[in-house]
Amino acid sequence: MKGGGFMADKKWYFGSRRVFAFPRLGIVVKVPRFYWKRGWSRFVDGYKLGGVIFSLSWTEDQFGSCRQVLTKGLRDNWQEFVFFCRHRGPFLQPTLFSFLGFLNIQLYGKILSEEEFERAKVWRQFFYLTNQEHLSDGHHFEKAANFCAIDGHLRMVDYGSPQTRAILLKWGDALYEQVSLATPSETETQN
Repeated sequence: MKGGGFMADKKWYFGSRRVFAFPRLGIVVKVPRFYWKRGWSRFVDGYKLGGVIFSLSWTEDQFGSCRQVLTKGLRDNWQEFVFFCRHRGPFLQPTLFSFLGFLNIQLYGKILSEEEFERAKVWRQFFYLTNQEHLSDGHHFEKAANFCAIDGHLRMVDYGSPQTRAILLKWGDALYEQVSLATPSETETQN
């Protein structure tokens, strides 16, 4: 097709997931990444330490565990979908569909650039609005790539981790209502 058709305009690799953006269709597709070789290696390492049960007893949340490198993307996709269906908070970029975590479809939103994120001092706003609780999951809250702006409001596009969801349950509405994307100089001229 002329003009790119249904080819993804952008593709990102975020650790445990691949993300394909289709702005013309208004969607983003997320699929889990499976690290088979690394997973097998971690399984063997655990087996040497304490056998099969020991190797498989490590949870998905234990960094570098066999289960973490094999299933994290799948679990994050599924949890993101379930969390959105249950809570539908305004700070969440909607996840419309999930095929058991193997494929997620989320509404498209233009990801903030690092420059926009820094210029609006979003990190500083998180610091004050959450009473520093966002620091328990600094990875998700410090990267502009985890956010988009819709109608002047900040929305989170990556909320699959348990720590992120816990923070969003407590602070999501306040973040949506109070985080300003205007730069401090723009705010001063409006007052």
